[in-house]
Amino acid sequence: MMCTSAPVETSECEPGGAESSDGVTVAPPLATRTGTERGDTEGSKLRRRNLLARMSNELRKQAHDLDVTVWVGKNGIDAVVDELKDQLQETKLVKIKFLRAARGTDDTKTLAAKLAEKVNAELIETRGHTAVLH
Repeated sequence: MMCTSAPVETSECEPGGAESSDGVTVAPPLATRTGTERGDTEGSKLRRRNLLARMSNELRKQAHDLDVTVWVGKNGIDAVVDELKDQLQETKLVKIKFLRAARGTDDTKTLAAKLAEKVNAELIETRGHTAVLH
């Protein structure tokens, strides 16, 4: 049984409420309740994860047919930040190719994550030396 803001008997309430001097427990404020006390269930968390996975899969499908529009070379990721920001404002997805000179000792995933952070974008996928940002 979920607690309400009204006083209830201790045995009927979930743990976490404050007990008064007469032995009645009052439910904690809604903001301090855990996920299950708020009504979040494992099912709702799973549905949320599935929705995010479906969105990500859909974006990957869309990115498959895209051409590379940004190449990162020996000048590094800082040289393409402005261009990438402009392209992300115009289109939903941008495919980026990291040339050998740009990679150096870093792998593609690391460089793509740094670039996504700099342009405030989401890294959808890295495959080989190519990354897709949203």
